[in-house]
Amino acid sequence: PAAVRRWAGVAAERSARLYAASVDPAFLSIFHLPFIAGDARAALSRPGSVVLTKAAAARLFGATDPVGKTVSFANRVDATVTGVIGPIPEPSLMGRSFGAQLPFDMLTSMDVFDRYTNAPDSGPENWFGMDCQTYVLLPADGSLPAHLLAGRLPDFVHRHTSAPQQAFGTLLLSLTPVSDVFAVNAAGIFFGGDVSVPTLLLLFGALVLGVACVNYSNLATAQVAGRAREAGVRKAIGAGPGQIVLQHLLEAGLLTTLALLAALVAARALAPALESVTGIDIGLVLSASPELWLFLSLLTVAVTLLAGAYPALVLSRIQPIVVLRPARVHGRTRVLSKILLGLQFTVASFLLFLLVVVHQENQQLKRMMGTSSIDPILMIRNDAGTTGVAPETLAAELRRLPGVEAVTTTAQPLTASGGNVVARTADPEAPQKAVDTLSVSFDFTEVFGLELLAGRTFDREHAEDLVPFGQGQPNVVIDRTLAERLGFNSPADAVDQVIYIPESLTKAYGGQSAAPMRIIGVTERKPLSFRGGQQGTLYYFANRPSFALARLARNDVDGTVGAIDALWKRLAPGFAVSRRFLDDIFDQQYARYARLDYGVSALTLFALLISAAGLFAMGLLMTVRRTREIGVRKSLGASSQRIVLLLLGDFSLPVVVANVVAWPIAYIAARRYVSVFASQTNLSALLFVATLVITLAIAWLAVGVQTLRAAHTNPAQALRHE
Repeated sequence: PAAVRRWAGVAAERSARLYAASVDPAFLSIFHLPFIAGDARAALSRPGSVVLTKAAAARLFGATDPVGKTVSFANRVDATVTGVIGPIPEPSLMGRSFGAQLPFDMLTSMDVFDRYTNAPDSGPENWFGMDCQTYVLLPADGSLPAHLLAGRLPDFVHRHTSAPQQAFGTLLLSLTPVSDVFAVNAAGIFFGGDVSVPTLLLLFGALVLGVACVNYSNLATAQVAGRAREAGVRKAIGAGPGQIVLQHLLEAGLLTTLALLAALVAARALAPALESVTGIDIGLVLSASPELWLFLSLLTVAVTLLAGAYPALVLSRIQPIVVLRPARVHGRTRVLSKILLGLQFTVASFLLFLLVVVHQENQQLKRMMGTSSIDPILMIRNDAGTTGVAPETLAAELRRLPGVEAVTTTAQPLTASGGNVVARTADPEAPQKAVDTLSVSFDFTEVFGLELLAGRTFDREHAEDLVPFGQGQPNVVIDRTLAERLGFNSPADAVDQVIYIPESLTKAYGGQSAAPMRIIGVTERKPLSFRGGQQGTLYYFANRPSFALARLARNDVDGTVGAIDALWKRLAPGFAVSRRFLDDIFDQQYARYARLDYGVSALTLFALLISAAGLFAMGLLMTVRRTREIGVRKSLGASSQRIVLLLLGDFSLPVVVANVVAWPIAYIAARRYVSVFASQTNLSALLFVATLVITLAIAWLAVGVQTLRAAHTNPAQALRHE
């Protein structure tokens, strides 16, 4: 096993803010990184070691060889460069793609982290706040399978956690394959549990492939009448059923192979565009291990059998007499063709419904999290223990700058902490409500654009506002959602009321009794993270903030940012400024959901195109078969309009039934998706109507030309049709 801690450090001579991961020496034995300098296995075996990426080495040392040189963290912790890592091929757990869970600029030995953060040698263990990721390389001989190790984890946790923490809650540890850790974790989306976005897209892609198989099978079955004469003649001259089946399976296999080759060529040609969207090097994927090509070969065989087996069996069972009476074949395949057509549109409708929901939810996320409606907010990181700049000093200096409208401080911007509960009374039996907590300071409502509904926020005139959270009776501000969940009739009713952190929770962290807090104000609900906010937010005063948040005037953002950089250089010379706009943080968080939107959109488009193409071909076949019927109807007085409505109704019925079948499944999946977000899209009846209208419109466009042509056929010509 190898433990990993992620952190951010400052290095000089050339000052730069770099992201570091402190790891055990075994980390380099588990992961074979592309070293271009240094010992790939022993680079972190000695204390005070650091391995740089090639890009980080260039930033710090230019073109000179960095191995053996010293890197200084915060001008107080030195480490020796023992290796350089080249670019990590994407996709990777440690790469720069959007799904990477462990991106870094440098790897350090674990002691560097401890010295940099002044980590205490001892103290109460907190198993509910673990800050390490642990990777385990299982024996290649299978002597310790993953499921056996996973079964031992509950007893492991029980042996090591303290009694108060065991009494408070249950800690569950699980094993996740690295391949799934790399993938963007979408726990709870659609299926619940640890299901990654790529896995979801793979499942949806399988559905689209299934649509294509059904489409081929449907068209091939519909053409049975056209090929019945060929099959009958072959059987009449001695061909057996097996030969007929083999012939048509070979045809299906050839088409599948050609389609696969075309897909591979297209993937190669579109590799740059796909990499820019997904962050995945398609060329690397296609040149991966032989298992990939084995998988593609098996997939080709599976698709061939799925798509071509039934039509081949139908033709193999035709008797030679059918050659003389081929019309018999029509009735046998018409009902099946409609069923298969409906199955295609069921999948297409399912994906279309999810596409609409995902797109609407993403727009909701933009409206909820985006700061485009207010002035831009800049986040400046300030580790006071490292930089020597007091948070109050930085905030005061920022307020003096002309382009800064409001300033607050926080310990965890845009990330409310979960796992906390509050109650109306100190009674251990009182109902407890889960809550997100966020540390803030003065003027946080002005910075975030929060409406104050009742009471007040933290101010400098009330010294009691500065009481540290968890000590005495601190003042807190809550949002409307939490006030409602706690049972207050209105925001005003909540002001000056005392709520409590339950005794069970305080004892888990070394306390003795329930911790009281006094509510001084209630704000409107505005979640500061994608998945937070459903249960309400509690704001407490940040006594040890690590970030300053400055709201900037729009008229001269660049000039104000330049002034902030100059201010930082004056306050903390030798330390690189670390600043980001909240819009950038939003974009980074939003990227995974945007890519899910792109993936579902592409797959839905493919499914609809395949279904429409199949319906178009079916329309050609069916209108030809019904030419005599149309001629008879027109000769008996039916108008062209009635013929059009008749044919469109016949084609529309499978599409309508497909939507009705798809709706319950799509609704369940959509509910699972939106349930994980702070602001949820309303799954109204209009979404179902929109899905039906879109699929019907596609169906009518697909068969419209054939329908109009058939409706305007001259009855005399139609009755002469054979």
